[in-house]
This record gives sequence, C-alpha cells and structure tokens, in this order.
Amino acid sequence: MAGGLLLDTNVLILLVAGRTDRSIITKHKKLSAFSIADFDTLSRTIRPYDSLVTTPHVLAEASNLLAQHADPEKSRLLETLRDMIKNDTSEDQVLSASAADRPEFTRLGLTDCGLIEAAAPGTTVLTADLALYLVLCSKRSDAAINFTHLIYR
Repeated sequence: MAGGLLLDTNVLILLVAGRTDRSIITKHKKLSAFSIADFDTLSRTIRPYDSLVTTPHVLAEASNLLAQHADPEKSRLLETLRDMIKNDTSEDQVLSASAADRPEFTRLGLTDCGLIEAAAPGTTVLTADLALYLVLCSKRSDAAINFTHLIYR
C-alpha cells in the first residue's frame, strides 16, 4: 500500500504514548478510550504506508494534550513527539485561513478542517473522529480510515 497516512490528533497521541511507554496509555486522561491492544492495532495499521504525515494544527493540539500529564512521563512523551516530528513524519503545511474558510469550520474546528485541506489523493486520514471521517468519505471514498472500526472488529 503506497501513499501517506495523515494522522489525526487522538491517533497521534496514542502512537506517541505507546512508543514512549505502553503503560502510559492506561494512565493518560486523553487516552481513556484506548487500550494497549489498540496501540498494537495502530502499529500494524501504519506499517504498510510509505510515510506518516501530519499538519501543524495536529502537532500543536497533540503537544498540548500530551502535556496534560504529570512529569516525568510528560517530559518523556514530549521527547518522543519531538523525535517523531524530526525523524518519522512529514508535515503538510495548511494555512489556517484556508482551513477556516471551509464550510465545516464551525462544526469541526481548525484542526479537522486542516486535515480536510491536507487530504489529497494518495493520502489517507486515520482518525477516531466520526464527524471528520464522514466528511472526508463524502469527498472521496478512500480519503479516510475510521480507527474505531479497526479496534472494535
């Protein structure tokens, strides 16, 4: 499977936590909907893709949410995120004005509209957000994967 996989915020947070220390998944308040087994599913899901892609909006949101955890794990989470930004992901620059100009903005917000803007052919968005998933699929049937469908099979 070629192409890039564009990660939504919650999926990125799960990936960072699992790569840092799998036990954090069960302790971080922003990951209460996920389990260690879900991290394993995520790891298998991303493996076939050529690249992991993100946007500045997703990175900012993920950084803020990961920081809502106590040290010393907080520092380790942010170190893992920094390493992933520098070595494991490419960043698709999306202008905030373009994202805010989308008709879905008042319903989905800046980060999700930035993902819609970045979801070009050849790139698939991996998200656990049903509203975002439905909008993406209405635009292109292969534009998104609903991570929730993968973990509740």
